[in-house]
Amino acid sequence: MKRRQFLGWSVVGAIAALSSRAAAQVTIKEIRIGYQKTGVLVIARQQGLLEKHFADKQIAIKWIEFTSGRRSWKR
Repeated sequence: MKRRQFLGWSVVGAIAALSSRAAAQVTIKEIRIGYQKTGVLVIARQQGLLEKHFADKQIAIKWIEFTSGRRSWKR
């Protein structure tokens, strides 16, 4: 399969997935958020900002801590 064919089929697949998801009207019950010990997400978790925001829509927030991750910089 050539590169252009692959890209074309990828676009078609993405459009089909998005249209089927919109047609099914999926109900979200939980949002999972991965975080590390530092950063803005820790503050949001401590203050419960996302839980407050999604409480009226009955969507739960699940926090998942990552102890390590891939570094984006090179030594």
